[in-house]
Amino acid sequence: MTFKHLAIFPFSLLLISCSASTDLERRMARLEQSVNATRSIQASQKSDIEAMQTEVRSLTGRLDELQHFQDQRIGREVAVLRDDISSLKGRVPPPTIIPLSALDIDETELQEIASEGSRIVLDSIVFLRDAKFREAQALNQNALEFGKQDAAYPYALFWGGVIADGLGDNPAALRSYNELIVQLPKHDRAPLALLRQADVFLRLRDKTAATFALKKLLSDYPKSPEAVAAKQKLSELSRR
Repeated sequence: MTFKHLAIFPFSLLLISCSASTDLERRMARLEQSVNATRSIQASQKSDIEAMQTEVRSLTGRLDELQHFQDQRIGREVAVLRDDISSLKGRVPPPTIIPLSALDIDETELQEIASEGSRIVLDSIVFLRDAKFREAQALNQNALEFGKQDAAYPYALFWGGVIADGLGDNPAALRSYNELIVQLPKHDRAPLALLRQADVFLRLRDKTAATFALKKLLSDYPKSPEAVAAKQKLSELSRR
């Protein structure tokens, strides 16, 4: 290699080095531009996301307000419907075989008893008001299965007898009334059970048994409202 060639070689290396450095700088510049562009996009996306979150929170608040309004409206409508039903009950009396005053009293008392049996008896009373005795009987039988430990048991016995009356099942009516009289003689419905038991015996043309039931009512419950009716029935029987 000549001296001329040796002199050119370092110069070539310098040119190559400068070229590589310039290329690297360009690449770095492009990379920096790309990073800046990415950051700009991310910042824009973050802003959009925050705006969307704000909108979602706003919509959620509106939905909550709407739900609250809807619940209040439905609650008012249910209350009005309940009042309408109560009013309708007052206008449409149950069949005459059902003692209406006792029905109203027991319905109120059962609502104050917190037991599964009371809820079932109340449901059966709804059917009784419409003279749907079969449906009422099925429910009442379920209530009786809770036994004496349930506070609604005496009501289930009494209204079981009334339901049997409505179905024309005299033996079942007598059985229900008698169970109440024997098992729970101090219950408020025991005098009425005796009075209705006497009516069943009269339908069966058993004057002796009817007279016995009425006399027992007067003996055991002389101050009960049913005693007045018992005296009248006994007077009528004595004239037959």
